[in-house]
Amino acid sequence: MTIRLGELRDVLDEIIRNDVTFKTGKMNELRQWLAPLMAAEKSPFEERSRHTVAFILEKLIGEPQSHSRKELLEWYLHESLFFLSDSSLVQAVTAQLRCPQKSTPKLRAQVENYDRDAAVAYANRYYKNHNPAYPDFDDQPGEGGNCANFISQCLFAGGMPWIEGPLERYTWAQYWWCKPGATDRDGDRRITLTWKVTTAFRNHWSKRVSQYSLHSSQEIIQNWPRWWQVLERGDFIQLAYPNGAPYHTLMLVRKTENDWLLAAQTDDTNSQSMYGTIYAMQASGEKVHIYQMG
Repeated sequence: MTIRLGELRDVLDEIIRNDVTFKTGKMNELRQWLAPLMAAEKSPFEERSRHTVAFILEKLIGEPQSHSRKELLEWYLHESLFFLSDSSLVQAVTAQLRCPQKSTPKLRAQVENYDRDAAVAYANRYYKNHNPAYPDFDDQPGEGGNCANFISQCLFAGGMPWIEGPLERYTWAQYWWCKPGATDRDGDRRITLTWKVTTAFRNHWSKRVSQYSLHSSQEIIQNWPRWWQVLERGDFIQLAYPNGAPYHTLMLVRKTENDWLLAAQTDDTNSQSMYGTIYAMQASGEKVHIYQMG
């Protein structure tokens, strides 16, 4: 799934938490304020991601004044189905609503005691023979594969605990879980978007790991000796479009003489060259999200 679900969800969180439809008085006022921001962010949108609208709209079920908020969200989504650049719209919404910046120390504390060996062992065991205890998104046409779901499984196997909350908040960035009985069905609240969707995964783990950074593929290659040295087994990366939108998630599982080998599902591999992958990305200007567990 490549639509910027994380940003859309965060905007929705701000709308609901701050009761924007009440504060602005008129829905058109908010529409007019959002329109130029969205217009400035336009870039190509993939038809296959249209189904993700259902994730956002479902969040409104049961909310007070849901009819007006649903109307606002439907307008927002159907008028602006495109990729958003990293966090800029969310930051603008936060500033407009005068919301305090969210702190993340509690999330970051949750990476302590990470068992790299256990995470990597899980990756090597299940990269090809998918664990039947979890839902599998590889057979869902157009949904972007199983990569984030698989790396979430690896992290959980490495001792990373769920961050739990009310089931209806399965779309929120601060939560991360995959409960028994979870399915690959859209809107299943037993599995969070942060567990299975690349963009939502980024929005959670970028605030949780010890060190997170986004780099151009060219920058990574130019500084490859340093990255080869500082990265560790069990760290993970996301490959991203030139605008920073991630589309694939992989874990570092083995260090060779001058490379790192990556494990991932969708491609079902545990021997993908990190250097070779990123080297080939330079021509298209793609980027890399790097997650270091510390």
